Amino acid sequence: MIKKLCLSITIIICLILFNTTVEADKIYMRPITPPISSVYKEGFYSFDIKDKSTLTVRLTTNTPTSIMVLNKNQNIEFITNIPFNYPFDLNNITSDKIIGIVGDGEVAISFEKSNS
Repeated sequence: MIKKLCLSITIIICLILFNTTVEADKIYMRPITPPISSVYKEGFYSFDIKDKSTLTVRLTTNTPTSIMVLNKNQNIEFITNIPFNYPFDLNNITSDKIIGIVGDGEVAISFEKSNS
C-alpha cells in the first residue's frame, strides 16, 4: 500500500513538473541613457526621452559612419550615412526608439523637444 502511494505521488509530481508549460518572452535588456547632448561613438543607445524630441546629428570626424533608428520591435525605421560636419535632424524620436551608430566616427547628438 505504501509503495503504491509513493509511486502515485511520484507520478503526480512528475506529471505536474514536466507537463507545465513555460512561456518565455524575448528579453532584451538595454541600458537607458539620459538625453544629454554629447558626442557618441559606435553602439546602440536608448534615451530616456519624456516627450517627442528632435535629435540634431553631426559627424565630427571624417570617418564613414551610419546612423539608424530602430523601433521597439527592433525593426529598422531609418538608416543613412552621416555626412561629415553637416547637421541634420531626426524628428519625433521617443523613448521606445533605439539609435544605432555604426562606424568608427564620433557623432554629436543634441536634443530638442519637438513642436508636434
